[in-house]
Amino acid sequence: AYIQHEPFQLRTIAGKTLDQVGDAVNRRNPLAALHLAAEWLDAAPPPPPALKTGLTLDQHLEQLVGLLKEVRAKRDQAFAKLTAEERQYLEDNCDTLFATFSQGFYLQEDPDKARWQSNERVLQLAVRVDFVKLFEGAELFWRAAQDNYLNDLESAVRKAWETAGKPEGIFIDRESPAGKILVGGNGSNSYREDAAILLDLGGKDFYTNNAGSPRGGKIPAAMLIDFAGDDAYEATFNWTQGAALMGYGLLIDRSGNDEYVGREWAQGAAVLGAALFLDEAGNDVYRADQYAQGVAAWGIAIHLDYEGDDVYEAQ
Repeated sequence: AYIQHEPFQLRTIAGKTLDQVGDAVNRRNPLAALHLAAEWLDAAPPPPPALKTGLTLDQHLEQLVGLLKEVRAKRDQAFAKLTAEERQYLEDNCDTLFATFSQGFYLQEDPDKARWQSNERVLQLAVRVDFVKLFEGAELFWRAAQDNYLNDLESAVRKAWETAGKPEGIFIDRESPAGKILVGGNGSNSYREDAAILLDLGGKDFYTNNAGSPRGGKIPAAMLIDFAGDDAYEATFNWTQGAALMGYGLLIDRSGNDEYVGREWAQGAAVLGAALFLDEAGNDVYRADQYAQGVAAWGIAIHLDYEGDDVYEAQ
């Protein structure tokens, strides 16, 4: 609103904004970047306390399940003004709205009258979302991206893996109130089943599932944390690889030379949600069609790559 009233201040504000984001990235603090984005959208919640560390793997998983349940409650509060039918309508029709944008149509000039009416309804429903509550859920969820927490979680996974006899494949596969939990060892694992919590210790892994992306009311928040290995993330569908439609997505790959191949809404993308994509190290390749690699509407999406000689390709 300030820029609309003082457009000649845009350059100054943009410079300060980039400085603040750069500082958060240099401090390896995605949670600080999220809070800045929420402030710019006039929807910043109070910062939550840090997640507990010094836990066993089972205790970590119990804490993460509790976290996902908290996040689900925030999502429900954010969409409380919408009926179940209206929520489903948004979920089913958001892609159509942005496909129309990508074709270069002004919505009011769309020659397809049925599509125009559908897109108009999406816009009317979106403004009824409580974004403060939505971003409260994101701040709770993204605490899992802090370095000290990730280090402690990796240590707990490694100890549990050693206790289990150092299996190469998936050594935990269980259901929980938050959704499927998968934990893999250091082998070359292939993940095709959607999961709410997916942790992998190392190896050359292949991901062609939701990969840290929510799946409606069934999995409203999802996380994928891969600690090491040269991994391949490939998908022939939208909304994967740390993307979020009406929910929360988080994908963290801590090391390795990785390749990410997606279509639309991937690699850090959000609509009516919050998505964090974080690759900490390695020479990585990112390929997507459009609406990827740090793009959001009515939400927050952050794509971070801390180190490496990387290649980006997208329309």
